[in-house]
Amino acid sequence: MQPDHTGMLKIIEKYREKNLNVPVVVEGKNDVNSLREIEFTGEIIIFNKGLSIIRFSEELRLKHDAIIILTDFDRRGRRLRDDIEKFFMSSGGSVDTYLWEYLNRYSGVKTVEEIPFALSRSIMRPAQAGKS
Repeated sequence: MQPDHTGMLKIIEKYREKNLNVPVVVEGKNDVNSLREIEFTGEIIIFNKGLSIIRFSEELRLKHDAIIILTDFDRRGRRLRDDIEKFFMSSGGSVDTYLWEYLNRYSGVKTVEEIPFALSRSIMRPAQAGKS
């Protein structure tokens, strides 16, 4: 499937705003840097590999009622997303995985670190279309 450049810009803008109130959970420090690069200014939480997924989810739930999960789009990232979602929701929390689903399906990226590059392509695409 071809990347959806116009939609990607809109969804990123929506989630930048949502992140002002809802933390994003990512796998590592480079993912945080990538989201900061595309102007996510709210709280970004790195999955702590020192804790079990259950313990991480419990501690996260004590601090937050809702989270956005944005792990990588490989098998490991999908499993981590599913497990955090399951355990966080089992304690009454709300989980948003729409951004993950959208990027996985329409962006062509395989990791969170690739999002800034994909977004820059999205920004350039409309400008190039006007030159044709």
